Amino acid sequence: MAIDYDGIQIGDELGPLDKLITTEDVRTFTKIQREDGGGPAFFTDSESAIREGLPGRIVPGPISMAFMAQLAVSWSDGGWIKKLDVIFRQPVPHGIPVRVSGVVTDKYHIKGAGHVECDIYVESMEGDKLVGGQVIVVIPT
Repeated sequence: MAIDYDGIQIGDELGPLDKLITTEDVRTFTKIQREDGGGPAFFTDSESAIREGLPGRIVPGPISMAFMAQLAVSWSDGGWIKKLDVIFRQPVPHGIPVRVSGVVTDKYHIKGAGHVECDIYVESMEGDKLVGGQVIVVIPT
């Protein structure tokens, strides 16, 4: 059953969606992302990451963005993303569980379609915000 636009309230929560991103997940992603199977070495090699000034191997940004989009689309149940704006606050390391969650911050109609704005985050399980952003979801009315 699709979500009811009129039943959505400012302050409603999205998620959480818990994920664990493994080094193998990142290797698979970087092979798909680049035809030559490469990608920056700091995504998969700790020594390269440290040479680049990072704390270790990091998760590519599009993976975090995909999780944010997954949460928004599954929550909206029939809606679609109009805009996803993301700010990478801290590197997301491999092998740690993360939580993707959000909160409804506004809702309005444009040309007869219900629009819902949400703040959305990828956080460590300790509550450190690693990636933050805003998503606008269009809900059929």
